[in-house]
Amino acid sequence: EVDNFLINVEDGGNVTLGSSIIVNGTADFEKGVLVLNSNDFTVSGDIDATGSGEIKSDSQSNISITSDADLSGSLTFTANGQDTKNFIVDIDNNGSAMLGSDVNITGSLDLENGTLVMNSNKLTITGDVDIDGNGDIESNSDSDISIETSSSTTGALRFSSTGNTINNLSVDIQNGGDITIDSELHVTTKLDFSNGKVVITDHDLIVENGASISGADKDNFVVTSGKGSLLLHVEANGSSKTEFPVGTEESFSAAILTQNAGSTSGMFAVRVDNGFLAQGSAGTDNSATESVVDRTWFVETDANATVDVNMELQWTSDIEVNSFDRSNSFISHYVNGFWDATASASATTNADGSFSMTRDNITPLSPFAVRDNNSTVSITESAPNLSRFSVYPNPVANNLFVELSNDLAANEKVEMSLIDYTGKVILTDQFSNSAFRSIVDLSQLPEGIYFIQLSVNKNVTTKRVVKM
Repeated sequence: EVDNFLINVEDGGNVTLGSSIIVNGTADFEKGVLVLNSNDFTVSGDIDATGSGEIKSDSQSNISITSDADLSGSLTFTANGQDTKNFIVDIDNNGSAMLGSDVNITGSLDLENGTLVMNSNKLTITGDVDIDGNGDIESNSDSDISIETSSSTTGALRFSSTGNTINNLSVDIQNGGDITIDSELHVTTKLDFSNGKVVITDHDLIVENGASISGADKDNFVVTSGKGSLLLHVEANGSSKTEFPVGTEESFSAAILTQNAGSTSGMFAVRVDNGFLAQGSAGTDNSATESVVDRTWFVETDANATVDVNMELQWTSDIEVNSFDRSNSFISHYVNGFWDATASASATTNADGSFSMTRDNITPLSPFAVRDNNSTVSITESAPNLSRFSVYPNPVANNLFVELSNDLAANEKVEMSLIDYTGKVILTDQFSNSAFRSIVDLSQLPEGIYFIQLSVNKNVTTKRVVKM
């Protein structure tokens, strides 16, 4: 251990370490190169901000920053000495250490405490990310990150709330591995998949307008493991297809969106989750019994946007459950309190062996699923406001009377839907409070369970009806 450590060698000369060293005071790289020579270099104090000297590291050298405050200067490596084994940042009081050059970590990146400031440089990880740390990374739109590992990283990368933008994120993880991003992250140029997956948790991964995704396929994609979504810009021109390469940890389940002309261009958010829940995002998991694709896609955009989207959903055969019939299937949308039904068709077989189904001119968004004609999806009967809405007789053979109380505002419009047990809308009607009562002819319908649903000022009430 030493107090202060000064390198001031003229003409680009160097000083080679013969053993590891800990600097408790100030490391001052005025001129020249400090060659680590497979030894460890630890800064427990500070780095002087005025020097122009550099460090030549190698894949056997550990770099440790264990200070109690921000470092004044930066860690700058020579062009041929940017490899390190383990890179440890453990700075108290939310302090930071700044890179002055690119760095390649062949061992483990261990962000115990504090912040590693990338300072427009490139961070390459060919080893691992430690799982225990509480530290984070501060990056900007000139910073690149490349993950080039032989398997999944143990820990996650976290970015600071004020430094969560990068230029390029490159993923080349062998053996089906992945890297977890446990914070919001913005990519301004490219998210590039060579191999592997990017796992996002409860935070969004935002590929900004003008940026792109390359190399994604059914083996390399974004895993939405929590409430976080993949956000991409969708252009409203009726022809540009924007693919959201998302899936769960088990399989690829992409969504492709096209905003039709006259709608609004903007950022759309997509995530996919296992299961097919009775109330869209809650309730019984119907994938245990129904013939469906065992996934739910959640699609959202700005609340003020005009939406008229054509949607394509993709899946693989291993997530088709309960004898799902892809030759008679459709995209179902959970809207107004139930999963709807549309005309069925045969799914398209894609070149990669996956399957896809389309649905056009969707206006409200989220959630969506794929089911077949044999699936039956229960509609939960909402708790009725009995002072406003009643149906009789029930059970009914012919005419069903739908009656409103007169406590609605004058001429307040009421939307009424008759829905069968599969979620298919049989008929719709509109009337005002001044009518007080509507008569629905059920005589031509087969016996079974139906639902009457009324919507008044976006308040929806549903009642179960038995047809005899």
